[in-house]
Amino acid sequence: MVMMETAVSTSDASELGTLIVKGHPGSEIRILDQNFGLRGKGTVLLRLDLAPGLYIINWKTAEVIQKDVVRVNAGRERHVEAPPPPAATSSELAAETTAALTDLSRPSEIRRGADVVILLDVPPAGRSPELGIRLFAADKLGTAMRSDVGAVREARDHTSDDPIAGVYHVAPGVYRLQYRGMTGEMLSQSVPAIAGRKTILFLRQGEGHVLVSAGETLETRTYVGIDPGLATMVSIPAGQPIAAHREVTRTASILLSDLANNRTSLGKDLMQSIERADCDPLLKLYAAGVILSRLERDMSPTLDQAYPTKRTERRIFQADWLRRAQRLVIRRARKGWPVDFLVMRRRCAEDLRSREKLPVLESPPVLQASWRWAINGSFSNPRAIPESFSFRGVEQGAVNAPPWLVWRPAAAKAGATTQPVSSGGLVETLDRLVVSTSALIKMGGSGSERWQDLLAFLPAESSSLANTAIQVASQNTSPRDLSRQVADTMQVSARTLRSAAGQALADVDKALNAVQTGQPIEEIAGPIAGRSSAPALNRPVSYPDDPLRARFGGKASANGARLTATFGPVKQNKAWVQVLLKVFSDRPANGEVAEFFLHDTFDPDHLIVPFDGKVAQLKFVAYGGFTVGVWLPSRLTELELDLSTTPKAPSVIRNR
Repeated sequence: MVMMETAVSTSDASELGTLIVKGHPGSEIRILDQNFGLRGKGTVLLRLDLAPGLYIINWKTAEVIQKDVVRVNAGRERHVEAPPPPAATSSELAAETTAALTDLSRPSEIRRGADVVILLDVPPAGRSPELGIRLFAADKLGTAMRSDVGAVREARDHTSDDPIAGVYHVAPGVYRLQYRGMTGEMLSQSVPAIAGRKTILFLRQGEGHVLVSAGETLETRTYVGIDPGLATMVSIPAGQPIAAHREVTRTASILLSDLANNRTSLGKDLMQSIERADCDPLLKLYAAGVILSRLERDMSPTLDQAYPTKRTERRIFQADWLRRAQRLVIRRARKGWPVDFLVMRRRCAEDLRSREKLPVLESPPVLQASWRWAINGSFSNPRAIPESFSFRGVEQGAVNAPPWLVWRPAAAKAGATTQPVSSGGLVETLDRLVVSTSALIKMGGSGSERWQDLLAFLPAESSSLANTAIQVASQNTSPRDLSRQVADTMQVSARTLRSAAGQALADVDKALNAVQTGQPIEEIAGPIAGRSSAPALNRPVSYPDDPLRARFGGKASANGARLTATFGPVKQNKAWVQVLLKVFSDRPANGEVAEFFLHDTFDPDHLIVPFDGKVAQLKFVAYGGFTVGVWLPSRLTELELDLSTTPKAPSVIRNR
């Protein structure tokens, strides 16, 4: 008779893989994670659902312990049988386990079809140890790629001019580069690894000075980080040495500067070299971006010819250059080409009056201009821009670093808490939002700023959207153009705008009803706290990506109170996590309140919750881990909890 035991990880089911382990009769099976934490145990046959990663298997009998290290992949089953009993000693087995873990967790010192090389320009004082440069698979949880130390050393031996910071051998695809910016925050951008080519990204280290609040005063913090606007990215054939990038880098720098500053350097000779079949595909992309950007502003994309003034000549001129841009991006793409090629190809087709639907994008674009055109394309295909971690980071935390699309990953911490209320489509919902906001303005009286006071009591996103919609509508914009212009202004996709507009309409209607019924303006804000006496607010922010960290005392238990967190799934979106915070009191606390402070991407991020007996609790939806702070004013007590280190926290909370 075979005994089978099953265990399930606490991670979301869509992220799990299955490990099925068979043992010898009379043996005990134990599964450990990389930190040697026990994940499950059984006899004869053990089936365990686990988050993707490396795991250690122990088969224990009275005579010997056998070990193996295996990798579990999401959505797949891994079958492992116990090996024949070895004659090895326990010390030899331990050494083998360590070696196996090291081998499996190494990155990419094996050639995988594409390379990413990071070059870093540093000042004479030297490289900062806190730049945090890491390369991740786009939108996937897990460990970062590791640089090939040997390849870095070999490249440095062959050139002294290129400050090489990392060499990554990766499978073709688009990756997410992460580094610390000059504001102290972590930043991300897409980096393509094109099949058969070597992507070279040149970064520059700089110094930034940021004013931070320290109680009633401001103090200046200095951060050393990467200046994203000065980056340059090119690719060369995989067989060429890194030093071969210099000529193509010079050309790329010119085109990228044109994109960032709405200029053009395209002339006959430069266009001929870019249109050659063997030209770097990234140069073709940059040139196409310059052409499209100039044409949409009714400006000539070339130095050789002025923009025509006559309508017929202008139409012919535009069509000619649109086709040239189209040829630059229409070639059959290799694996690893950035989605910008798809976005620009669709943009060319649209301007040439040819219908082409924007496909679903696998990663955020490389260029800021491509993101703007992708937003436009999302109106014909709302699912073209997914609701993933990276895309949410772009929509919530894009950084102005032209020509690159750069975003703050920490901006995606807050999950949606409500669903759209309006039953209409986007155009209808925005039109109703304009009508309701206009009514609110009229209630304030001519020339009055009271309506702005009313909007200030709404959630920040709803207030911002209502203001934007009314300003765009005041320019006599048609309802169809209104939605596109609002999306372009707020830099969000059609689907995200639809959800936000529904919520904003509900919030504005609530404010309108409150004013009509004479409800005090302060009550519109609901449970949002006013000015807090929490001492933490007088302490400066030391960790820009996690602003509450180390500000609430660093302890989850103090003065008879204890802060805990538990996690659960969200039916509407499996990528989100429902978080339940509880403050337990060792004595009845009726009449007392707990002030909860969340990550600053939440709106509101400060809420007052009364105790019910011995417990005060708060439930919300999150998209990543962060530090939570609690202030108990009646006890003058601070509590602090880092969700990412909480036992049984799902991978979304631990790794984002």
